[in-house]
Amino acid sequence: MPQTRLFGNRPRRHKIEPDATSPIPAEVSGEESTTLRISGEIVGPKIVRLSRTVEELIESPCRTVTVDLRDVPYIDSYGLGGLVYCHKQLQQANKRLSILVNKGLYDLFLKCKLENVLHLVPEDPPENSRS
Repeated sequence: MPQTRLFGNRPRRHKIEPDATSPIPAEVSGEESTTLRISGEIVGPKIVRLSRTVEELIESPCRTVTVDLRDVPYIDSYGLGGLVYCHKQLQQANKRLSILVNKGLYDLFLKCKLENVLHLVPEDPPENSRS
């Protein structure tokens, strides 16, 4: 698995996906649960796609949305804010957001104190997990 880079090591250029505003394909696991698998860096365009997908899922019957970030090596501050926004949108609709994270991202979420806001599911759960 690639090493997670934190804020200070941000690359200077990013490719903008041609379908930057289209929703992320969802994997429906029954009527109650939907999983969104994301890979690669989470920067501006990708978080916009995630937000659009979550907006669509608010209207669906699913109760839990799981965002799988285990293959994400980097997330910028805009991406972190976007995840909090998605959490709040789902919470207002009486739905739940769970986020699967790798060790590097889990450490980043802890540094940002987001483990108290978001429901994080670490890839390798720490012994004293607070989420």
